Amino acid sequence: GNIMWSAHGGDWLPGTTSDLVDSRVVQNTGNGTVIVLHSSVPATAQALPSIIGELRARGFKFVTLSELLGSDASHPYRAPCH
Repeated sequence: GNIMWSAHGGDWLPGTTSDLVDSRVVQNTGNGTVIVLHSSVPATAQALPSIIGELRARGFKFVTLSELLGSDASHPYRAPCH
């Protein structure tokens, strides 16, 4: 199945800077958030150390999708395959 995201850094938007990616992600992250970022965007690579540091300082823990979603096929971030 597909996995849906619930927060993004908008790193595909024109004119996006690392500061914008950082603030978008940090402002929209909560418990259980699935963050989508694109590894090919330089602003994302520059923002990652700050994002990780800020979220860890706020008590968040990074886990794999398997750990987050487990085997719950009805999880709201799982999208059925058609």
